[in-house]
Amino acid sequence: MENRGLSYTPDEVSSATSMPGAGVGAGIGLAVLSQDDPLLDTLEEVVTADHAITICTGESELAEAVVSGKCGVALIDAATVPGPIAELTVRLRQQFPDLVLVVAGGAEHQGGLAAQITSGDVYRFLHKPVSAQRVRLFIEAALRRHDEEHATARLQGNQSNPGAAVGAGNGNSAPAAAPGVAHSEPPGRSGLPLPVLAAIGGLAIAGGLWWALRDPEPAAPQVGTTAPAAAGAAATARTEALDPATQTLLDQAEKAYARGELITPAGSSAADLFNELLKKSPELPQAVAGLDKVVNALLGLAEKAILESRLDDAARDIESARTLQPDNVRIAFLSTQLAKEHERVLLTRARQAAASGDLNRALAVLDGSAEAGNANAGLVAETRRALEQQQINERVREMLRLAGERLRSGSLTEPASNNARFYLESARALAPRDPAVTRLADQIVSRAMSEARAAVARGDATAANRWLRSAGELGVPSSELEPLRAQLAAAQTNSRNAEISRLSALVAQRINQGRLLEPADDSAKSHFTTLLAADANNPTVASLRQPLGRAMLGEARNAIGRNDFAAAQRWIVEAEGVGLPPAEIAAASADLAAARQQLQQRNEIVAAGTLKRLRTVEPIYPRDARDKNISGWVDLEFTVTPEGTVGDIRITDSQPAAVFDVAAVDALSKWRFEPTRRDGVVVEQRAKLRLRFQVE
Repeated sequence: MENRGLSYTPDEVSSATSMPGAGVGAGIGLAVLSQDDPLLDTLEEVVTADHAITICTGESELAEAVVSGKCGVALIDAATVPGPIAELTVRLRQQFPDLVLVVAGGAEHQGGLAAQITSGDVYRFLHKPVSAQRVRLFIEAALRRHDEEHATARLQGNQSNPGAAVGAGNGNSAPAAAPGVAHSEPPGRSGLPLPVLAAIGGLAIAGGLWWALRDPEPAAPQVGTTAPAAAGAAATARTEALDPATQTLLDQAEKAYARGELITPAGSSAADLFNELLKKSPELPQAVAGLDKVVNALLGLAEKAILESRLDDAARDIESARTLQPDNVRIAFLSTQLAKEHERVLLTRARQAAASGDLNRALAVLDGSAEAGNANAGLVAETRRALEQQQINERVREMLRLAGERLRSGSLTEPASNNARFYLESARALAPRDPAVTRLADQIVSRAMSEARAAVARGDATAANRWLRSAGELGVPSSELEPLRAQLAAAQTNSRNAEISRLSALVAQRINQGRLLEPADDSAKSHFTTLLAADANNPTVASLRQPLGRAMLGEARNAIGRNDFAAAQRWIVEAEGVGLPPAEIAAASADLAAARQQLQQRNEIVAAGTLKRLRTVEPIYPRDARDKNISGWVDLEFTVTPEGTVGDIRITDSQPAAVFDVAAVDALSKWRFEPTRRDGVVVEQRAKLRLRFQVE
């Protein structure tokens, strides 16, 4: 295969960065990055059948689903993301500007995404635990948003280019499935000759890659031509004045890009010049955008190389892009596609040679690919055997053995080039009519279906969906899979209903036992919270919310009676948390505020002169003080009871100390006041008084 070196023409760069999309259509797919079974169950319950759901376990799998055109909306469970959720959403928006993002998580995750939610980069934030109604509303809104944005983009594109073909997208649209590919029978399950099947498979993969892998950046203008769109972008990039040296370096980088000098010659390529700008100014927008443009051009060239079966060129371009932007999500996807293309080419060539009766050439193809590092090392050792019929049979048996091992370990279709299907197809390429190959193919299909049925029977939705997906990839028709999917849905519904009944009984029992909050894992609140997560809209939830909330308010009022206002406030917050009506929460809060005010007023000390005295008794002057001609005073605090008597007398100060204290207390204890009233109610009142003693 010819290797073009490291130079590219402007036409090649322009073509690689402007491949058309497939347009907007019905049936937008939903990619879900989550391991939360209740959330996945809710999605499968509320999302309609015309929108496929792709469950992803990691960022690269999510990116593959989006780039391959399966999905236009992504729901990301923040709890599943190993790092900061904001960093993942930024990467996704940079790589897939048209992807509509919905994030599910807690308040801490929402805080980290505040800026992206405000800007619209994150379309909606879904608080967990989720309810079916909110999930339905959010997902439907996101799907509509995707349609509206793509419809607008397509209309603008047609207005600016009336000759454009109807259905062309903006370069970032998720492609529609290629007709005749999504449901094609796997090799060996149809009556077509193997070479024809291989050709059809190659065309299907090439077509899928051509529509799915395209650069989201606009095409670079042709050298020597005028491009209004490019001029507008350049004008925008220069809105901020740059120093002459920076501007000169930026112009050189743009010219190098326009000439197709992406990574060579060293020191004056577009990549080197943009990187030099970033070393001087790491945040320079034009340099960041320029480097992105170079990477996208390299990945576009890699994409075209894969489509044209120039796999060495594709590998080189991917590695060049990886050197510039290691975390670019398209790199992982294209690397996977390149590996699959290697595998496809290997199997197709070997299958064609075997189908024509040239088994020697089939083995040579496999040997050559193995030596290039594109197949299992064991394959190389086996294919170097003699080409007699016995050796071919031994090779077939080895492939069947490996396929059997992968079958027993459950590796039916993954990982690439090391799974049961791969080894089975390798054996089929050498001996397409061997009964052992046919038997093993039946065993693999039978294993997938058996595992799927077992998972459905025990209600394990994650395992069931994985095995059903494998069965589909192995060629089991959808007519055999749909009954199992329906049975799984019914089992999940029954299991959910039984769990809701169990939780409801536990909540009611714990309320009656007074175990509202403790223990934390077996209280009325803990079981009610689990019930909410299972089905927040279930009528049972509403029937339990009021008795649980009122029991909590009862505890709050008991705490108010003990003047334990902190405990009362905690109980009111708990009642509000279970969703008790605002009016009842407000009433309890008002009672708490009134109790606090009443205690504060009761402890407030007023001057005795502000109270109406009904009887005053003069203190008896101590004889010893009178004889010695001693004068002084006593400061006292006391309580006027609801009956008007004086109690709880305390001496706060006196001068001279302890001389007049007894006389002052004896006199004050005989005083009488008119009782204090607040809001028409007689209450206790603290007061203070200074009694003076003066020798006349």
